[in-house]
Amino acid sequence: MKQSLIEPRKAATPLEAGAAASAGQQRASSPDGKAWTLDVRTTERESFIEYHLTGTVSRGGQAIDDLLARVAGILAEQRVEAIQEKFYGRCGARTGVLQRREAAYRREEVDFSVPVTWIEGTPPDGNDFGGLQIWGIVPRVPKTGVTTISAAGGSGRLVTGRGFRMLHLASIRGTAPDGALADGAPAQADRMFANAGAALEASGMSYRHVARTWIYVARLLDWYGDFNRVRTAHYQPAGFSATGPLAFPASTGI
Repeated sequence: MKQSLIEPRKAATPLEAGAAASAGQQRASSPDGKAWTLDVRTTERESFIEYHLTGTVSRGGQAIDDLLARVAGILAEQRVEAIQEKFYGRCGARTGVLQRREAAYRREEVDFSVPVTWIEGTPPDGNDFGGLQIWGIVPRVPKTGVTTISAAGGSGRLVTGRGFRMLHLASIRGTAPDGALADGAPAQADRMFANAGAALEASGMSYRHVARTWIYVARLLDWYGDFNRVRTAHYQPAGFSATGPLAFPASTGI
């Protein structure tokens, strides 16, 4: 059985409330425009610039290395501090692709310890690896930056800036302290939410600060009732209610 994953984004205080001052977009691709593409979007905030990189691959082998080299070059040149990295492809390709990522990042002296969420799926072109998404920032003022934290069942990135802190937890799993998966989907979900709660507490936060979750599970509709009961058991102590003053976090289940 596939393990449950949770990837919540939380903030202890609100993110910068001001509207974006300006935005930009760039696109790069392989010489034939088909093997790989990379879109880079930027949004200027008061104390940082947001970067969103979206890369796709329609061929394997060298095309993957070329895309990762371009990504690493942009992260290094612009001094982007990654908050979230998502890679999409077959699970069997995970180790090899992440090794290529590490090699590309090392060449550009980019931090390759940033946690990666690997999302299993079959790319539409039949390849083993489909692409990536990276979200990060470039600080514009002192005391704004991103650090990696250790978390139960996973890891995360803590963003600290002027007047806010935001915690993004990547791939929190339903594992026990010894790393073993709990037995059965409901038990895995219970352990997953417990691990996320422990990670929040370690950073001085709680479920009351959760703004959004992404939950990746196998055959969710087959056991959604059990899943919802587990989630409610962890959310109720925080005071979430459909009619009360504290609304449930936004959630996506995949």
